[in-house]
Amino acid sequence: MFRYRLFDFNIASEMACPELPEAWGDADVQIRFGATPERLPQAVRSGLCLAAAPGEALLSLPGIGRFHVRDGAEIMIEPAAGIAQGHLRVFLLNLVFGLLLLQRGELVLHAAVVETDDGCIALAGESGTGKSTLAAALHARGRRVLSDEFCVVRNIPGQGPSVVPGPPYLQVWADALSQLGYDPARLEPVRPGLAKHVLPLGSGHADRVLPLRGIHILSPWNGAGAESEALSGPDRMEACICNTYRSECLRPMGLAAAHFAQALKLAGEVPFLRLRTPGYWGAMDQILELLPARPGRSQHPTTSSRTIE
Repeated sequence: MFRYRLFDFNIASEMACPELPEAWGDADVQIRFGATPERLPQAVRSGLCLAAAPGEALLSLPGIGRFHVRDGAEIMIEPAAGIAQGHLRVFLLNLVFGLLLLQRGELVLHAAVVETDDGCIALAGESGTGKSTLAAALHARGRRVLSDEFCVVRNIPGQGPSVVPGPPYLQVWADALSQLGYDPARLEPVRPGLAKHVLPLGSGHADRVLPLRGIHILSPWNGAGAESEALSGPDRMEACICNTYRSECLRPMGLAAAHFAQALKLAGEVPFLRLRTPGYWGAMDQILELLPARPGRSQHPTTSSRTIE
């Protein structure tokens, strides 16, 4: 068994995950290879590939394999014939681990998280709104990144709502990497055939729990420039629910009531802002100026009109 640490958990894994830092101690989570059920009795389906029931979830991916997540403590992987482990890890460390975090009672937002002078901010939004690209732009300007796909929020005594660091890498589209001065050909692809690459954070990874100072909801629009607007009242609560990772799985896994209480508390304690972002690269500096990270100027040119993805 390999031993790793991720989101403040010790993991014992039969699959090697070289992206993760090694760790020792009793395991909180077990990752094994073995037979998985073909379906979950009385499960509620989410799309064609995901089913959820109290205490468990099943992800079935044709040509990839099945992942059975149980009680926030066990992930069983049944790979498809001939599939490379690197392809399995793409789903294991993203969607599958997100489901496990929810089962463990964590409040998980679909957001990238970047360090600020006095804590951190979350960049939330639907897939394709530019969360990882914006985090990569801040990283290129000297800001450390806590996490890419997940924002795991915990209430820390004396500190309030805070974010637990995630894996030490970003997954960024090739055109955005080129704009930031990286050569995508020198970085590992997320999976073959996808123009998205793993950007190791190195010393640019913030590896400690930091207080959450704000949640910025990315909303692409066709306006002439970037705009930021504070949310209040019910809009905060709605934003928290809508940007919860895989919120559609909460009720079938028996987690809806506990999550609602967590979201209500967070909405009353942390500022929520809607960040309207134009869909061209030339607006990047203007977008960054609206964030409290206050980065310096990038050493790389960011003036073309490629789409921010």
